[in-house]
Amino acid sequence: MAKLQIIDTSHAVDSVLLALLDLSDMLLVVLRPVIPEIRGTRMFIDLLQKMHYDMHNVGLVINSVDNKRMGIQPEAIERNMMPALARLPLDERIALTAANYGVPFVIKEPRSPLGQAVIKLAQDIDKRFTEEATEAAQPVEAQRRAGLGRLL
Repeated sequence: MAKLQIIDTSHAVDSVLLALLDLSDMLLVVLRPVIPEIRGTRMFIDLLQKMHYDMHNVGLVINSVDNKRMGIQPEAIERNMMPALARLPLDERIALTAANYGVPFVIKEPRSPLGQAVIKLAQDIDKRFTEEATEAAQPVEAQRRAGLGRLL
């Protein structure tokens, strides 16, 4: 089983971040639906494309989605960037309580919409890497069978 490492970086693009990009299997770009973050994310995605970074390894996560309030809709962000891997609902009470008490909300409030969204994101990432590992192993197994077939 592969070891998953998660690194939360700053917004600054520097040599440390670029080195981490080279070492990473997947990059989650997280933004809230507010203009400054959308603009910064768009610039970052453009930079990744100019650097010929494999965009298959980039997942967009839209955080603090609130369909009840007026604001920028996730669909508009996705149309102008890329499809989101996840949309995490706004739940200030759960998020702030988790931050203040140091207890992850997926443990304390796993059935909440926010907890369910984060659990689904984790499951989607796990599924993707499990499928990729299975696909990578299949040609080796096929070669083994072909080798045995020649002997029999």
